[in-house]
Amino acid sequence: MINLRDAGAELWEGWNRPKRVAFAILAILAAMLLPYAGRYSLTNFLNTPISSYQAVLVYPVGMYILMALGLNIVVGKSGCAIS
Repeated sequence: MINLRDAGAELWEGWNRPKRVAFAILAILAAMLLPYAGRYSLTNFLNTPISSYQAVLVYPVGMYILMALGLNIVVGKSGCAIS
């Protein structure tokens, strides 16, 4: 069986800092552009016949992110964070 985690770790360890930063930025950009991928013919697999990718994943996850940020701001502002 192939251990992808160790292979990826070895690859990551071999890269210098600029390569790591470039890879991280490209990965973040790819994740940000994924919701728009359904508009193009080669990546139309994200849309199902019943609903779109945005309706199924992006909007609910976005709501959870907004709620988590709001809670983080409220708790941080009040100083009630107990470790």
